[in-house]
Amino acid sequence: MPDLFVIDKEKCKKDEICLAACAPRVIEMGEDGFPKSIEEAADFCINCGHCAAACPHGALSLKNISLNLFTPIDKIKIPSRDQLEQWVRMRRSIRVFKNEPVQEMSWNS
Repeated sequence: MPDLFVIDKEKCKKDEICLAACAPRVIEMGEDGFPKSIEEAADFCINCGHCAAACPHGALSLKNISLNLFTPIDKIKIPSRDQLEQWVRMRRSIRVFKNEPVQEMSWNS
């Protein structure tokens, strides 16, 4: 089965960051030490692009998705840990519920 992505072996540091970023776990290290798709990858890969986005070396590119479709991460705009913690802690969600049954919906209409 062909891989779902291409590895630039000149850029790849074999650091397994792409494996850690892959939620459906369809990447494994090959015998040569480079990442490769597992055998059932085509059935489980959700083409989210996390593997390619997580690679700090730009060594991985997806065959089904152009990375040009994604906005590059601007490291200057990434909040610090303290800023992120403050933002999460100040976030509030207020919901008001009615004491009425929820109307059943039909997905066919």
